[in-house]
Amino acid sequence: MLLAWLTTCTPTTQASCGFATKGTLQVATLLLIMWLWPAKRTLAQSSLLSSDGADLTSVESRELFRAHVAKLVPMCAEEREAVRLATVGQADNGVWLEERRGRITASLFKRAVRCRKPNSLLKEIFQYYSNNVLPKEDPRCYGKEMEPVAIRRYVETEESL
Repeated sequence: MLLAWLTTCTPTTQASCGFATKGTLQVATLLLIMWLWPAKRTLAQSSLLSSDGADLTSVESRELFRAHVAKLVPMCAEEREAVRLATVGQADNGVWLEERRGRITASLFKRAVRCRKPNSLLKEIFQYYSNNVLPKEDPRCYGKEMEPVAIRRYVETEESL
């Protein structure tokens, strides 16, 4: 029921829900759907979403969303557990990188909900950056770079106690 409302929501309804820009609710819905279900790439790779100027409230957009949602199959508990076990090690694990592609993650959720221009957000979600490298200014780069230093200092501190 909620999904039906989200995919048929009008700009007026969006404004009453606190969404300032046209199409934001559909983008947030799309991203949430991609996060929840594994069959996620066909919709976002569509030419419809290839630019920030795409009208996500158009009939074409809504039909594309509905067709995509109709094909989705939720992951069962066993599949989720298999993904969890296969992705231990996070960024050092190629499976982890592949499983993240096309899914909204906790680090991107706030951006997705407040999304005004979907293009850059979708590029990051689908990891269109060359060699899956984050942009230099991304704070996660600093975290990855400093993690070994932090671990070493923590171990040294614990050993000195």
